Amino acid sequence: MAILVVIVTWFHSTGGLPRQCAHWLAMTAKTYKHKYIALSVLSGGGYLQIFGKRGHPMAKIRKQSLVDQIYSLLRESILTLRYPLGSRINVNEIQQEYGVSSTPLREALNRLQQEGLVTTQTNVGASVLPLTPHDVEEIEEVAFALQTAAVHFALSRGNRELILQKVDEQVQRYASSRNSRENLRAFHELIGVFYHNCGNRRLDNSMIAIQGQVLLLRYIYAECPGSRDNLDLLEKMRDGVRDNDPQAILDALQCYSRRSRPAILAWLEAHK
Repeated sequence: MAILVVIVTWFHSTGGLPRQCAHWLAMTAKTYKHKYIALSVLSGGGYLQIFGKRGHPMAKIRKQSLVDQIYSLLRESILTLRYPLGSRINVNEIQQEYGVSSTPLREALNRLQQEGLVTTQTNVGASVLPLTPHDVEEIEEVAFALQTAAVHFALSRGNRELILQKVDEQVQRYASSRNSRENLRAFHELIGVFYHNCGNRRLDNSMIAIQGQVLLLRYIYAECPGSRDNLDLLEKMRDGVRDNDPQAILDALQCYSRRSRPAILAWLEAHK
């Protein structure tokens, strides 16, 4: 592979490099792809500007706090099943892998526990959420109850033209997606449109509390055959918004659950 020159320019609101720079640069992730080197640094405010091999600036990467980045990395590993369901989370290995201390890691795990993706036991430590058929049923029941309220509130309180535009964007995204995980993200973002426009912050926050568990089920479904064959349901939800028919939207959501649940349960049985 040819050696590429990557110029990283640091921008900081106060100007210059702060004293904590050494700590911020302690952890980097380098990705070699399409003849570029992407550099990500765990840190606080500001952003990085990265340039490719021809000197063209690539996207600015806004830097999150150390806890936020560890949380995001672990959450992604759980949702994408890199960490198997019910498996123990080896804190020492994670500290070595990412070069972080126990404090931000513990805070990240606490956030994952609040989201229901991680469980903790005395003398055992943290583990990925295990799932049983009963768990799947409970998660889907709670999610549908919240979705019902969000859909009704969004259509009665929100800007229906804007909602229709946002929903249609996700329908088109789903239709043009290249794989099941892109389908999953489009479906997830479509449902999010109703929460973002429901006019009830507490309802939105209630969904956030179980969002990780709902996403976990959808990621499992994305691993199953036939999970990409749901465009008709997204189109029905779009039509329901256009016609101001919340029941049509909810019927489509229940149909999605009837299609996905048997596949999810079969996957859980096969991966015991």
